[in-house]
Amino acid sequence: MSSVLRSYAPVLRTPAIVMVCYLLLHTLFGSLSEDGGLVTPEGSVSIGIVILGLLLLGLRLAVVFVLPAHIAYRIVRTLLSHP
Repeated sequence: MSSVLRSYAPVLRTPAIVMVCYLLLHTLFGSLSEDGGLVTPEGSVSIGIVILGLLLLGLRLAVVFVLPAHIAYRIVRTLLSHP
C-alpha cells in the first residue's frame, strides 16, 4: 500500500503545488477586492488588483481544464510503466 502511494507522490506533487497557489491567490484577491468587487462605480481601478485578477483567472482556467488532464495523463503513464 505504501509503495503505491510513493509511486503516485511525484505524480501529484506539481498539481498540489498549483492548487495551493490558486487557493492562496484566490484568498488574497478576495481580501483585496473586499465586498466592492473589482470595479465599482465610485472607486478607481487599481492596476495591481487587475493584474492579480487576470493571473487568478488564468490560474483558474489551468486548474479547471489543464490540471485534470495532466493528472490523468501522469497516472496512466505511471500505471503503464509498472509491469
